[in-house]
Amino acid sequence: MNNPKPMYSHLVIPYYESDTGDRLIEFSTKHAISWLCPSIKINGGVYTTSSESLRGDIKITVDVSNYGNKDAHATLRLFWAKPSCGFSSPTLKPIASTDFNVIPSINNPSPEITWKEEDRLDIPEHICIVAVVESFGDNADGLFDPSSDRHYGQLNIRLMHNESDILQPVVIFITNPYPNDSIATVHLRQLSDGQLHLLESLYNAKSVQINLQSVHFQLIENNQDELSSSELFFELGPYERRPCQVIVPHMHQLKELEFAAIEIEEILKPLSDNKEVSMKASYGTLGIVIFGS
Repeated sequence: MNNPKPMYSHLVIPYYESDTGDRLIEFSTKHAISWLCPSIKINGGVYTTSSESLRGDIKITVDVSNYGNKDAHATLRLFWAKPSCGFSSPTLKPIASTDFNVIPSINNPSPEITWKEEDRLDIPEHICIVAVVESFGDNADGLFDPSSDRHYGQLNIRLMHNESDILQPVVIFITNPYPNDSIATVHLRQLSDGQLHLLESLYNAKSVQINLQSVHFQLIENNQDELSSSELFFELGPYERRPCQVIVPHMHQLKELEFAAIEIEEILKPLSDNKEVSMKASYGTLGIVIFGS
């Protein structure tokens, strides 16, 4: 007698076509942008414009694929947070949740969630939206990192218009998702050619490279005078979040229908008794997109 085949679900918030949830190899080779999840639909489509389009009530749906062999009674939760590299439960604010059945197929749309304008009166103009999908026996790892866990999707960009001749500061947060002290490394990096091509298609504009040496970091609460043009290293307590200022220079060469984009990456290594413990490093990214005008 043949043993019956195990029944299971395999939920994924897709970042690209035929995304099966491989976050070790395919995520980078497909040029996925962790902070720009196309499965999180805003008002019926992929988010492409400035925050002006997000006035009034916002309709949010999330596409979910199931590569298992049984239906999943899934729960989708939506959160918002201030612009951050990395997230933790205490820093994520709930928007809403919904339950729905996800059949074994790709891109199953969730029920529509309405985020009313009156519920957003006290939140900043630029935010991160984080989606989490789970079902019984098919759970997320709790680190809210879409680049390492298929159960997460993230949508957060800071769109800036290149209108001033002065340095343009951007305040972001660096977050520790662990119950342990952790060492944070934060650095700038260029987007890959594939990622820039994706943004060019999305924004219908041409990308222009930015000199990373002209962009600087500063930890705000330390009132540091010295700026680092490449990396910051510091310790974060359990679930701690610290503000960091990113200073972007005016880009005189940017024209209308041109943009420059950079990515800020956080790598966190949890510590225990001043020694690294065997918990995987957490990664978080945030994009800054500057448009010519």
